[in-house]
Amino acid sequence: MALGDALWQVHPGWIVAAFAAKFGALLMKTYRFRFIVRTAAQARFRWLLSATSLGILAHAILPVRPGNIVRAFVMGRLARIPFPKSFALVLVDNMSDMFGVAIIMAIGIAAIPTAQHIVLPAAMFDTESAVTFSAYAVQPAAWASMGSVIGIVIALTLAYFQEQRVTAFMKRMVARFAPRFGPRIGEIIQYFAEGLQIFRSPWEVARVMALTAVTWSINLSMHVCIWMAFDLPWSWSTPLIVQALILASMALPGAPAFVGAYHIAVAVAVLIAAPDADVSTAKAAAIVNHIVYFMPIFICGTVSLYVEHIRPSEINLDSTAVTGNDEQTTMSNEIGN
Repeated sequence: MALGDALWQVHPGWIVAAFAAKFGALLMKTYRFRFIVRTAAQARFRWLLSATSLGILAHAILPVRPGNIVRAFVMGRLARIPFPKSFALVLVDNMSDMFGVAIIMAIGIAAIPTAQHIVLPAAMFDTESAVTFSAYAVQPAAWASMGSVIGIVIALTLAYFQEQRVTAFMKRMVARFAPRFGPRIGEIIQYFAEGLQIFRSPWEVARVMALTAVTWSINLSMHVCIWMAFDLPWSWSTPLIVQALILASMALPGAPAFVGAYHIAVAVAVLIAAPDADVSTAKAAAIVNHIVYFMPIFICGTVSLYVEHIRPSEINLDSTAVTGNDEQTTMSNEIGN
């Protein structure tokens, strides 16, 4: 079967459902972000949706993946929030996401069959010979990726339970190694510590975790819709495996929008779920999954630039100036992404 034939035979209704799921996940992620932001500032849902969309878009297509910086810049510009405070709120939101990522990767990796080698036929990516992923190599690579996520979660958890000690330690490190930006980074650390106050109440924690679970569940349903669109067999673990491999591929350096690595991750997931799947079907599923995953973000991000009157040139990756605010703040990329 040719690639065009595989794409032509797809069930359009399931593709529409997949697009709706991805849009829904983006809206739910924004709603959770609004719940976190409201503890420290007033911001309209539209502003937060614009900030989230542009942040994810920048993370996908720009070098050094400055998604968090762009997201904080846009939110600060629209809601009149100083950059250190907006950046700290973005970090608190990311902390919530990390727990979902860790759970998905743990279950998804555990569900990968260890007795099955994954063979990508030469026709899959026009290579000279078939590419074989040893079952014993796939899992360690994915575990390593998940380990980095868990490390971040542990660090953030320590920052929560040992707030004063960690804050003092980080300020000392900044003063020693980046004295020029010490005051500004110190502000971010302080605002981040204040943002963690939302988790002081068990009910608030439960609500944030519930919103995180709903967000990721909608994301997983997108993969199920695409599998149904191509009549591919799937089980309860299939969307978890797909998402775990995608997350692992996104953690690696690569082309803009994760072109290539993303497709390989989905193709591997197809062959895990259906070892006898046609090469063209696996290719088509990878292409469609990639389009569905990023098209809603691209649309929302592009519309946000127009609606909010934001010019890409306003955001300098070497320094982030929150123009239009009462306070102008400049941050170097030394704060990381």
